Amino acid sequence: MASATQSPEQRELALVGKVELRIALADSDTKLEAILKTYLAPLLLKLGSEHVSVRNKLISICQHVSTRIKPQSVQLPVAALVKQFKEQESPLVRHFDLLYIQQGVDRLSAKDKAELLPVLVGGISKSGAQGSQIFNLLLRLLESFTLPPRGSKEDLEMRQQYEVTDKDATYLASWLG
Repeated sequence: MASATQSPEQRELALVGKVELRIALADSDTKLEAILKTYLAPLLLKLGSEHVSVRNKLISICQHVSTRIKPQSVQLPVAALVKQFKEQESPLVRHFDLLYIQQGVDRLSAKDKAELLPVLVGGISKSGAQGSQIFNLLLRLLESFTLPPRGSKEDLEMRQQYEVTDKDATYLASWLG
């Protein structure tokens, strides 16, 4: 009943507080990784909140998370963060998505890197101000992926499968020379 009388801001703060408590109570890297896999991307969405207090609370939580994920053994939900980065317009959400994507990429297995590359390439031309950072990520993933020859049947199939537009291909070609 108490939640019925809470303002939207109070409800958001309560929800964020519950996730913060789960993160704080994670007593091992394995538990922290499981919590972040479930909650990190949705939590970062709250950075787009209209309430300053919610955004400030989230920034504080992100500082705590950044401290806790120092060990390279903690895997981050990179694929979910990439998907969210591509779908969001909020500069703050995109900034923190990208921050955790950059930290998480080097922790991925070669197989996961190879699977992530086409996802990252699709829509790269729409990356806007973060285009150079996305391109840098792409270069870090390239070592794990075998690209088919340009214009080949495999190339065309891959472009269709991963929804790589002509604009994306032109964007990449402009960076690669």
